[in-house]
Amino acid sequence: MSKKILLVVILLIFVLSSFSQTTIIRGTVENNDFNKIRILTYADQISYFEKTIASSEIDEKGNFFIEFDLSQNIHSFLVIGFQKAEFYIEPAQTYDLEIIVKKDDKPFSFSDPKMLDIKIINSKKSELNTLIRNFNFIYNNFIINNFNNLYKKRQKFLIDTLKNRTNNLLNASENKYFENYVKYKIASIEQMAGIKNKTNIAQEYFINKKVLYNNIEYMSFFNTSFDRYLNINSNNISINHIRNIINNEHNNASVLELIKIIKKDKLLSQDYQILELVLLKSLTELYYTPNYNKENILKIISEISENGKFSQNREIAKNLILSINKLKPGTAAPNFSLPDFNNNIISLKDFKGKYVYINFWNSNCIRCILEMDSIQKIKNQYKNKIDFISISTDRHPEKAKNILTEKNYDWIFLHFNNNIELLENYNVKMLPVNVLINPEANIISCPAVAPGWKLSKVKLY
Repeated sequence: MSKKILLVVILLIFVLSSFSQTTIIRGTVENNDFNKIRILTYADQISYFEKTIASSEIDEKGNFFIEFDLSQNIHSFLVIGFQKAEFYIEPAQTYDLEIIVKKDDKPFSFSDPKMLDIKIINSKKSELNTLIRNFNFIYNNFIINNFNNLYKKRQKFLIDTLKNRTNNLLNASENKYFENYVKYKIASIEQMAGIKNKTNIAQEYFINKKVLYNNIEYMSFFNTSFDRYLNINSNNISINHIRNIINNEHNNASVLELIKIIKKDKLLSQDYQILELVLLKSLTELYYTPNYNKENILKIISEISENGKFSQNREIAKNLILSINKLKPGTAAPNFSLPDFNNNIISLKDFKGKYVYINFWNSNCIRCILEMDSIQKIKNQYKNKIDFISISTDRHPEKAKNILTEKNYDWIFLHFNNNIELLENYNVKMLPVNVLINPEANIISCPAVAPGWKLSKVKLY
């Protein structure tokens, strides 16, 4: 190998290692019914597309060990079963944790999850979780004690009081992520209290400044500052003009046409990176707004994912497409292999060539039982067209089995086997949830109509 090639290889190794460092999270879990711990994070804070970046089995003694590479500080969630807790992770750090899972037999809810009790055994004052916890304590007390003076009397000097109170934390940290976390958290007070107008705030905190995609408070402040920014007639931007482009009847809406309009905004025209990011946020809002062509909006987002000028914005556009298309009619239904109550493993793939109606339920959910009573009444009507599968989300299969024995239902019943990812894949936020799948194993509707007479109105194709 020549010296020149060797030098390039060494340089490449050095560059790669400088971007990614090994991080370790280990510890013990008490009161746990689940055998897995995961680290979830948002791919970005425009799509809020969740991804699992690392996971570990929890052994019989409650021990776990997670090792993964990390290139920058991240906001994440530690997740065990249906419970989670916020957790900030720094590269090249080792975290020794004690985690207590709260015992609760009530039906789960992803929209209102129970919080894990987490203690960092080897925490230091300069550790990011400690810094943020201490700052939030000061911040929350400040808001409670000064709400009227801030929001009614507009006493601006109080902001300086808060800044002074946090100086000790900032001086002790030397942590850029924390510094920006504090900066944008305090800026949100200026915005909410009307101490500065939106234009001044955007100019001070966003325009021609570094975009901190990875800082949760920066992005939270960005989302608030540019909420519905292109959805109203303002800033020299005509919402009617934007609507006409998006609703082009020939389906040839173009991102370039939209950018020409947005560049009329004196603020956004100064910073193309922020302009592109605001456009992505606004397109997301418009996608879920009535009277806008959803396919054209997806086409424009796709253009940005391929041709956007900034790599981070391209990634956000890709995540938006994944998020919007998740469980959309015509997309592939997430596969699963689960045990029935005789411990036979049954897979969704086993039903290819048939229509399948999946019903997620729980023994504590009265409405779930009523829906299954409806399935029992109509099952024979569809026996040659649809296979029914009910998936219990009970943590303990015995509870579901008691219901089945009592009711004598006679279709396929599976247990989710503590597979939280399955529930996430099917967007099971509350119960019951129903899904209708066609013979090619593609989604017809998710959520589907409830069983009963309404199911007869579903067009099977």
